[in-house]
Amino acid sequence: MARIIAKLSPEIVALQEFERLLLTAKFMLRYGMIRMKLRVGFVSLPQLDALGNLISGLSVRLEAAIKELGERAALAAELASPPDRRGVGLT
Repeated sequence: MARIIAKLSPEIVALQEFERLLLTAKFMLRYGMIRMKLRVGFVSLPQLDALGNLISGLSVRLEAAIKELGERAALAAELASPPDRRGVGLT
């Protein structure tokens, strides 16, 4: 199954990789700032809410990507399976 998914997965273009890098940096920066402010006692609820929204958005995108890969894998498995031989008269 992993091989089928790997074959169907489009190659990651530079733009997608750059977007992933930006999202990671954005998360790490926000996480670090909020963590530091929590230790000092200066964190605000809107900051925690913004970080929660970022995590929620990323999880929705991840779920959608996994669903799409699963659909592609199912389609590839269907296309790779031998044709239906019912009614051919192989006895």
